[in-house]
Amino acid sequence: MQVAFEKIGMKTLVADCAEEALQILEKTEVGCVLTDVTMPGMTGFEMHKIIADKWPDTPVIIMTAYGTIPQAIAAIRLGAFEFVTKPFDLDSLKKIVSAAIGEKKGLHGAEARTKRGETRSKPDFIAESAVMKEIYQTVEQVADARATVLVTGESGTGKEVISKLLHDLSPRVKNPFVAASCAAIPESLLESELFGYEKGAFTGANNSKPGRFELADEGTLFLDEIGDIPPLIQVKLLRVLQEREFERLGATKPTRVNVRLITATNRDLQQMVDEGIFRLDLLYRLKVVEIHLPPLR
Repeated sequence: MQVAFEKIGMKTLVADCAEEALQILEKTEVGCVLTDVTMPGMTGFEMHKIIADKWPDTPVIIMTAYGTIPQAIAAIRLGAFEFVTKPFDLDSLKKIVSAAIGEKKGLHGAEARTKRGETRSKPDFIAESAVMKEIYQTVEQVADARATVLVTGESGTGKEVISKLLHDLSPRVKNPFVAASCAAIPESLLESELFGYEKGAFTGANNSKPGRFELADEGTLFLDEIGDIPPLIQVKLLRVLQEREFERLGATKPTRVNVRLITATNRDLQQMVDEGIFRLDLLYRLKVVEIHLPPLR
């Protein structure tokens, strides 16, 4: 990994443990810290807490695995720039690191979040109950992150409203918010609707057409009723989340996108995993942060 970053002109400093990394930070200003969760002695999360306290303007990117997702959510709420779930794509990681360094150069992390909070408009969100106020606080805390969010709850509880709120409070607010219901689109058309198609890909494809992922590039894509997607689309969706790329129907070259994905469902996805109709690895990718909405009653 060190060689890969140095090939694109990034100077890297390597530490064998968290304690050694903190010693480096005492002596040297760095543009970004990239850490694994599991290290000798102190964990990556424990190190992040120290960095957030002593060097709040230094972006921290945490590499995590499935078993550490609850801690990763806490890290985002404490201000981690991003975390990357394993296995990760090295090219995508390079872009995340470059974005973290660019944010520090342009406007320091804590200051950047403050500035965004001052300039973005306050959305129309009315709530009196303690649980809804807590949900709003969670939305504010995770809006700046790139992490995928799964919004759960019964029909009519406002899952799309919360998803739009996440977009409106994020740095992507000036870019597209694209919504699609996986239950409303016929299964035979869902793949082409999400990923687009090339001219001649099938009968009637007289022109190329971008899918929802391309339309949402640099913005947010909201997929409602995510539990209704068939196994073939689950595989393709998993690849987009891992590689940040996909192929249109009939295409021979991949298309890369930068999309923040938010999904919603009123179904029990864990039960669907147990029944063998939903992929466990996809669920972990979608459920990095979960926001559960209570019934209106």
